[in-house]
Amino acid sequence: MTAILLDASVAVALVVDETGSQAAAAAVDGCAPLVPDTFWGEVSSALVRKVRGGAVRRGDAFAAFALLRRLVERTVPTEPLGALAMTLALDLDHPVYDCVYLAAAIAHDVVLLTADRALHGRASDAGYGAHVRLVG
Repeated sequence: MTAILLDASVAVALVVDETGSQAAAAAVDGCAPLVPDTFWGEVSSALVRKVRGGAVRRGDAFAAFALLRRLVERTVPTEPLGALAMTLALDLDHPVYDCVYLAAAIAHDVVLLTADRALHGRASDAGYGAHVRLVG
């Protein structure tokens, strides 16, 4: 099974029926997802926003979170990635929160699956294309 790094945007599309859900499922099929530890707070926040916005029922949000817990193979600590994430954020002129995902992909020599077009474009332009793949 191929290891990949999963970002929150792709993960939510995996467990909530929305635009990009089919592309997310196809991209993750047969892979062993890794996530940075910050992922869980970001996914929780996204699911709560969907409940508050009426896109998802409360019980379905909890079921989606539980499904992600079963799908994710490993959560990696972000503390050792801080300096690299900061460097990437400064070099790419992109938020450090997103660059943590890219830093984790680089550190673990895997591909980051993201729906963030700006991150994908900036990372690719800066020579990190082997570590980032746009989904959706």
